[in-house]
Amino acid sequence: MPRLEVRRFHMQEVIHVSRSKPYSSISVKSVDVSVLAQSHAGQACVFGLDVAKFELMGVIRWPDGSFTKPWRIVNPDELLLLMGKLKELRERCPVTVALESSGTYGDALRQAACDAGIPTRRVSAKAVKDQAETFDGVPSQHDGKDGGDHRGSAGFADGVRVAGWSHTTAKKGRGTRFA
Repeated sequence: MPRLEVRRFHMQEVIHVSRSKPYSSISVKSVDVSVLAQSHAGQACVFGLDVAKFELMGVIRWPDGSFTKPWRIVNPDELLLLMGKLKELRERCPVTVALESSGTYGDALRQAACDAGIPTRRVSAKAVKDQAETFDGVPSQHDGKDGGDHRGSAGFADGVRVAGWSHTTAKKGRGTRFA
């Protein structure tokens, strides 16, 4: 007598994500700085960044606590484009860049910001994690390397847990480096 087999199929549910949500991001190529600056003319802003090997995520935080949609920046290919956008914004609003001290992936960004004359601030990793928890209301269960950290960097850049990076020249002909 042939044996009958019972097979169970698991149907996976596909959850569609709307690109109109505030968590969705836009490419730095499609950012219109004139529209941003027009609505916040003269106000100082902080551009918070989450730095990864191949992608940067950044968001602008305004003094009233509002923020822009996150910007996606291909690291390092779009750094010059990003600096161009930030310099254009700086002509209308004072800009400060804030990011975690997360290894060497952010070195090119810090160098480009320094060359552009844009102040750069180092934000405590603990402060970023705490601010990200405050932002989305969920206690963090991750290692801090997700897309939410750019909001934390921007939120704490004007607080007490930041330090500036200084641009120094290395000895023995090694060129320019950040201390």
